[in-house]
Formats: sequence, C-alpha cells, structure tokens
Amino acid sequence: HLTILVFVIITVQQLRDEAAQFLLEEAFLDLELHFQDLVTSKWLASSIPVDTICVTLEDYFHDYVHLRLRNFDYVISEAQNLVGKKYVSAMLRKRISFKTYEERKEAALKILKESAQIKAFFTRIAPKVAKFDSPFEIINALAEVLKCEDAEMLSLDLHNLIDKYPDVTQDHLTQLIALRGDLSKSEVRDMVTYVVQSEQTKNRPPAPKSIFSQL
Repeated sequence: HLTILVFVIITVQQLRDEAAQFLLEEAFLDLELHFQDLVTSKWLASSIPVDTICVTLEDYFHDYVHLRLRNFDYVISEAQNLVGKKYVSAMLRKRISFKTYEERKEAALKILKESAQIKAFFTRIAPKVAKFDSPFEIINALAEVLKCEDAEMLSLDLHNLIDKYPDVTQDHLTQLIALRGDLSKSEVRDMVTYVVQSEQTKNRPPAPKSIFSQL
C-alpha cells in the first residue's frame, strides 16, 4: 500500500509540474521578444521590456487565481525561476558593448534596478514564494561583477560568486567577464582559469543547485 501511495503522490506531482509548464508556456511565448531585448543597446535607454514582462505576467497570473494556493505558489515559483533564467541568459549573451566604465556602470545599475523591480512584483503576487527562493540575488551578484572597477576586486567578486553558487561554470564566468569589455580574451581566460582552479582546492559542503545549473 505504501508503494501505491508513493506512486500516486509522484504522479500527482508530475501532473502538477506539467500543468504549470503548460500554463506558463503561452505567457512566456508572448514575452519572448521582450526577453530578447534585455541587456541590449536598445534596452539601455528603455524600461519597456521589464515593464511589459511584469504587466503581461500579472495579466496571466490573474487567470490562475482559481488554483489551490499551493498550486498557485508553485506556478509563480516556476515563473519567477524562468524570468531569472532568461535575464541571466540575456546578460551572458553579450549583445551590448561598453566603451567606458561609465557605460558599464550605468548598465549594471539598471540591471540592479530591474532586478529589484521584478522581485518586488513577485513579492506582491506571492510573498512566500518570492522571499523563500529568489533567483534575482544571482542577477544582483552578476551586476556587481559588471560594475566592479578594480581588477583585484573583480577577482574577489568572482571568488565570492563561486562560493555562493558553486554550480556556476567556467563558461558562465568567461561570458560574464567578456560582457565587461575591458579585458582581452587572454586576460579573461587567465583570470577565470586562475579563480576556478583556486576554488577547486577548497572543501565546501554540498550546496543547493541554482539557476546556473539550468542554463
């Protein structure tokens, strides 16, 4: 009987997961072009992408209010995770170039502002979900790396990033540093290689997977 019960529970969870994916699929298809606009030259002077993402998701979420609270929270959690993944992906695609530190700083501050805006949106929609597991802390950490002006501090920021998110890969770090635009390819490679190798010597307890594992 226990085996049957476990099977039923797993089946119900799978159905819930599939239903959540189905509900969110249409919403995120509608928003794909706006996600594509994130962290681009056009985005730098416009709040339209993130504003539209929040407004559109809220419209869809209103249609989900008939769900049981636990299922509603699960759908919102999945949506929050997807938004976080898509924002981080946009940062790592390097579809914008910075000629000066001021330009880079402006972009980093905009990213921090938008991260706070999206987090506040999800907090309003589902407070428990947003506070329990927010992917926007990762966006903030990446923005701080982007904003960093000093090369020595940059290395420290990378160490801190790996300490907090051990599943961040060498490719992720390389793409992030390349986005800065102030280091040559060889300098980026050398810095990332050094940081990753020095971090590998540390004995750290297992950490929960972050959205880096899903990128």
